[in-house]
Amino acid sequence: MWLRKNYLLLVFIVILPFINLAQRNIQNFSGARSIALGNIKSSLDGADAIIHNFSQISFSTDKIHYLLGSEQRYNLKELSNIFAGMHYSRPGYGSFGLSFSKYGFKDFNEAKYGLSYARKVSLNLSISLNIDLNTFSITDYGRRNRMAFGLGLSGLITDHLAYSFQFYNLEKITIALNSEARGFIRFGFRYQLSDITTIHAEVEKLIDESITIRFGFEYEVFDNIIIRGGFNTNPGAITFGFAYKVSSIIIIEGGSQYNMQLGVLPSVSLKYSKA
Repeated sequence: MWLRKNYLLLVFIVILPFINLAQRNIQNFSGARSIALGNIKSSLDGADAIIHNFSQISFSTDKIHYLLGSEQRYNLKELSNIFAGMHYSRPGYGSFGLSFSKYGFKDFNEAKYGLSYARKVSLNLSISLNIDLNTFSITDYGRRNRMAFGLGLSGLITDHLAYSFQFYNLEKITIALNSEARGFIRFGFRYQLSDITTIHAEVEKLIDESITIRFGFEYEVFDNIIIRGGFNTNPGAITFGFAYKVSSIIIIEGGSQYNMQLGVLPSVSLKYSKA
C-alpha cells in the first residue's frame, strides 16, 4: 500500500540525479525572457532583474514591477516551476525586491524566498545584495532550510554598451542529497546594436562545473512584438521566444529551450510595470 501510494515520489527520487545534472540548481526560476535568450541572466534589465541580477533594476525608469511566471521542464508536470516577484523603488532610498519560486509537486518540492536591495552608487554604476532562504521538503522525510547570499554589479561603458557581474553563494550549500544551492560567478554584456536590436552575451562558472557560454538577441519586429533567440554551451541548447506588449504597462512573454537529449523546456511570464 505504501509503495503504491508513494510510487511517483520514488520514481522522482530515482531520476532526480540525472535531471539535476542537466539543470544544475533546479530550484532557480529562469523566466521566459532568460530562456529565450539562451538562459542569459546577469544582463537582463526591467522586471527580470527581480529574478537575477537585481542591480540592473536601478537603471529602470519604472518605480514598480510585478512578475508572474511558470515553467514546465521537459513535458513533466512534476517538474513545474512557478514564480512571483515584485520591485519598488523610492528616490533617495534605493530599490527593494521580494520574490518566491517553487519547484516540484506535493510530496517532493523545493522553494526559494528572496529579499533584494539595489542602489546606484554613481551615475553609471549600481550594486545589489540579495538574501535567499532555500527550502527542501520530502513527505515522510522532513524539511531542510538553508540561507544563501548574492551580490550584483552593473554599469554602463557607453550609451549603447552595458556590463554586469553576479556573485552568488561562492561556497556550495547542500540542502539534501542531489540538491544544492550552488555557487556561481557570471559576467555579461548587453549591446544596443540599433533602436530595434539588442545583443546579449554571458559567461558563467559554477562551482565544480565547466564554464558555460551564452548568447542571445532581441529584435523588435513591430512596436508591440519582440522576437528572441539564443544558445548555450552547457547543457548545449537552442532557444527562442517572443514578447507581446499588451499595453504600455503589461507584457506577455513566452520562451522555450530545446535540448536533443532532454527535450523542450517551455516558459511563460506576465509582467506589469508602472512609472
